[in-house]
Amino acid sequence: MYKLIVLILLSTFLISCEKNVFFQETQKIDGEKWLTTHSCDFSVGVSDFQRNYDFFLNIRNTADYKFSNLYFFLHTYYPGGTTSIDTLECTLARPDGKWIGTGFGRIKYLRVPIKQNVRFPRAGTYHFKIYQAMRGDVAGIVDVGLRIENKQSN
Repeated sequence: MYKLIVLILLSTFLISCEKNVFFQETQKIDGEKWLTTHSCDFSVGVSDFQRNYDFFLNIRNTADYKFSNLYFFLHTYYPGGTTSIDTLECTLARPDGKWIGTGFGRIKYLRVPIKQNVRFPRAGTYHFKIYQAMRGDVAGIVDVGLRIENKQSN
C-alpha cells in the first residue's frame, strides 16, 4: 500500500511539473557527432505575446564529449523578418570532471536555463536554429532540445 501511495504522489508531482511547458522538442544528433555546419531547428507558433516565458536547452551527452562546457549559437528568426543571434555557454561537467547531468549509464541529461522572463514581441511563428560553437565538430552529443515554459506569476 505504501508503494502505491508513493507512486501516486510521484506521478502527480511529475504531471504538475509538465503543465507549464509551452513548447518542447528534441532532435537527435546523427552519429552522436555534432558538426559545426549542422543546426537543430525548431518552429514555435506564438499567439499569447502578453505572457512571459523561460527558455531552456535540453542536452544529452556521453563521456565521449571531451569538454566540460558547450558553447552554442542561438539564431532567432522573428515574424516580420528580423533576426538575432546569441552566443551562449552551458557547463556540462565540474572542474573535477564529474558530469553535472543526471542519468544512468553512459548518457547524461541536463536542462540548462538560457533565457528567463522573455516576452515574444508579437504573435506568429518563431524559428530557432541552434548551432554548436566549439571551433570544430564534437563527438559525444546525443541530442539537443529546446524547451519553453510559461513563466509562473508570483
